[in-house]
Amino acid sequence: MLAKCVEQRGLHSCFHDLELYVRLPVRLPFACYSVFMREWLQVFPLENFLFIKTEEYENNLEDTLKSVMEFLGLGPLKDTQLQVIAEEERSRVTVQRKIAGPMKNATRDILEELLGGCSTELARLIQSDKFTWGW
Repeated sequence: MLAKCVEQRGLHSCFHDLELYVRLPVRLPFACYSVFMREWLQVFPLENFLFIKTEEYENNLEDTLKSVMEFLGLGPLKDTQLQVIAEEERSRVTVQRKIAGPMKNATRDILEELLGGCSTELARLIQSDKFTWGW
């Protein structure tokens, strides 16, 4: 469904189509950050953005929060404040991902076919290959 739409109308049109979004069984349009980043960069310069990988946040919460505070020009957090944040219950945890287990190679191939260009375009837009898929 998504591949056909992209072929006929292009990424931008399909990823902004609410009807298509609702019909899709997974939220693939949100995985194509380049479509949306291109629009943001028409309004704000690149240096106004801080790009953080989820894995960085999960694996090193304290350093990630420190870099966010520095980027925003805010004073450093006290250790007690960092501890409170670290102990907060996480929201938006993807339970299904834990249930599903590791991604199958066939799934990776499908995602690469559908969204691989998004990863390449994002790397070009943000001038970093930090978010290219390294499967």
